[in-house]
Amino acid sequence: MELLTIGRNFYPGRKVLIYYNENENFNTHIDFKERFKLICVEKGNGIVNLNGKREILLAPCILCLNEKDEIKLELYNSLKVSSIYFHPAILNEALTFDNLTTCVGLSLTEIQDCAILNPFIIRDEGYNGFLNIDFLEMQRINQLMELINIEINEQNNDLWPCKTRSHLYQFLIQIETLYYKPVSNIDSKVDLKTSDADDIILYLHNNYDKKITILSVTTELHINRNTLRERFYKATGYSIIKYLNKLRVQRATLFLRDKDLLVTEVCEKAGFSDITNFGRIFKKYVGCSPSKYRSQYKV
Repeated sequence: MELLTIGRNFYPGRKVLIYYNENENFNTHIDFKERFKLICVEKGNGIVNLNGKREILLAPCILCLNEKDEIKLELYNSLKVSSIYFHPAILNEALTFDNLTTCVGLSLTEIQDCAILNPFIIRDEGYNGFLNIDFLEMQRINQLMELINIEINEQNNDLWPCKTRSHLYQFLIQIETLYYKPVSNIDSKVDLKTSDADDIILYLHNNYDKKITILSVTTELHINRNTLRERFYKATGYSIIKYLNKLRVQRATLFLRDKDLLVTEVCEKAGFSDITNFGRIFKKYVGCSPSKYRSQYKV
């Protein structure tokens, strides 16, 4: 399968090195060794294996994968995912996978075009391609995804290759901003040491906005209390309550960026029982009150 778009009415036969996939299914049979892969997770959650390490997938988020990354979807629930495959040459014909990191022989403009791809290239202990985004940012990203989709599928005029590149460039600028200025300062990453607690994790992610007790989890998953505690701690290094509080606070930081939501509404949407408890736990993890956080981060 060629991950590109071929011109039809305008520029018949022309190959443009970008491919839009409306329903990404993490198909490991699709070889994208010569493409960057931009994955937008709009809804749902799951667990993926990224380069041999299991990661929790929780919408809304985006994944910026390079040509060497290998990803496989292991478990999921109600996922809605779209993706864009592209070669760096669509931004600048001088760019190749070999000179992106070395910048050998590139002009200043070409080096600047390389820099916008850093979220796909750079990998370190704190970043492996995952970027959390807030719900309003997802709306803007969906709009850009749809604009790219329209251009490469409808090809309504002879400007469609230029418009496609323009929309992609705008998209990458937004991603670069998110990379250097994350929407949440709560680290939601968890090192999944085993798969024993996968069903528990998905249950918490599906129901964090509802009342959850140890009894409700044991009843739903048909497991006794001691086994539940042991399996979850062995897999994550957290107690269920601590993990749930951290998850809820992380979601609250995303909700707080929506200026139309009252703090009391954020409290409810994040799954906290009352505003006092919400404020106390939020401050414990973030270091300030929800209102103070909103004043610093709202857009």
